[in-house]
Amino acid sequence: MLSKYKYKTELHSHTFPTSACSDITAQMLVEEYKKHGYDAVTLTNHFSYYEKDKREDQIKKFLDDYYKACELGEKIGLDVLFGAELRFTENDNDYLIFGICEDDLFAINELLDSGIDNFYKNFKNEKNIILQAHPFRDGMVLANPESIDGIEVFN
Repeated sequence: MLSKYKYKTELHSHTFPTSACSDITAQMLVEEYKKHGYDAVTLTNHFSYYEKDKREDQIKKFLDDYYKACELGEKIGLDVLFGAELRFTENDNDYLIFGICEDDLFAINELLDSGIDNFYKNFKNEKNIILQAHPFRDGMVLANPESIDGIEVFN
């Protein structure tokens, strides 16, 4: 079975200091995944609603970790992919988004107080995928299936 799956890729990872739930740096993350035979890792640090005067600082911190991971990944042969874990103001649900670029963070930030339904209607396009992250954890509410592309089944 493993021979059919040629690429080993992590799709949900966090680094410190951008994501408070992590205690590893971008460098440590890249080194560990490479050491364990991964081909790629998607950095999906937390990206939540921030007060308007703090948004640019938060985006800078988010991107700093990504750039650090990319730089080392390039040196040691690990692809680092760009993603984010979003949280809206409506509840404690988290959503993974893939197929975005750095410039999208500003548009995403403007929509985080609007909820997943409105976000999906206004941001979803043919380039991105939006999944509900860890939907079966305590305190999570299953999202409207019309406002997500799927769910994370293992975390």
